[in-house]
Amino acid sequence: MIQIMKQNREIVDYLKQYNLIYLNILNYLQHAPECDVITFGGDFSRGIIVCQNDMSEFGDYDFGYMLATTDEEFLAAFWESLPPGEQFFSGAYKPCYEAFLRVTKAETVWLSPCRNYAYSGEGFEFKDDSDHPHDVLTVDDTMEVNKYYTYQHETSHLAIRHSIETRDTSCVRIDGELAAWCLIHADDGSMGPFYVKEKYRRQGLGGVVSGRVMAKMIAKGQVPYAHIVEGNDAPVSMLAKTPFMIHTHDLVWFGVEKV
Repeated sequence: MIQIMKQNREIVDYLKQYNLIYLNILNYLQHAPECDVITFGGDFSRGIIVCQNDMSEFGDYDFGYMLATTDEEFLAAFWESLPPGEQFFSGAYKPCYEAFLRVTKAETVWLSPCRNYAYSGEGFEFKDDSDHPHDVLTVDDTMEVNKYYTYQHETSHLAIRHSIETRDTSCVRIDGELAAWCLIHADDGSMGPFYVKEKYRRQGLGGVVSGRVMAKMIAKGQVPYAHIVEGNDAPVSMLAKTPFMIHTHDLVWFGVEKV
């Protein structure tokens, strides 16, 4: 009953009815229009699963998946169709993740719970009164940004470079040194990574670079959002003080082993 197809208007409309829940998947479909979409017999009302055909920027994964279904029969059929080995799932809405584990009883190899913060659609009043002139990242900054990336690995610099080349960025340089920055992930359109070097903290630079990126996104009709890993208190604290960025739902990045 598993049916693989390419995206179409019906699939996009199905995801949009859930408002901000599947924002990452909608952005990915726009980024990769030729990706495979898995349905249960073509019935969109039972949800979809998006196949991320190239996950090389995440390490050793050739394929990854984005879940947008809690249908247990669909999830069971999907799991049965997968080959043995480790499987990667990105940004799964928590109820989808829970249904997947309940059905498959798969062994979790790694787990990264997150909170999704997104622009509420109103109240954006970013006043850019910083003394630091507006600046953007260039490809020459790739390795510096990658150096401070929490999830740095052998190929993470490739994803960072691609984000710099294709998405909006903002940064602050002090005396020629890169002090703070904010990017947008090229694949799913989420904000990140953003970072302020230790010696430049407590000066409001995180709010400056993230606010400038948000302003660019909103001006283009895009919805700013970010996946904040649980326990990463700094960005949560910053976003919690921003009334136009709200906690919409919880989600999980995870890997499982199929034997």
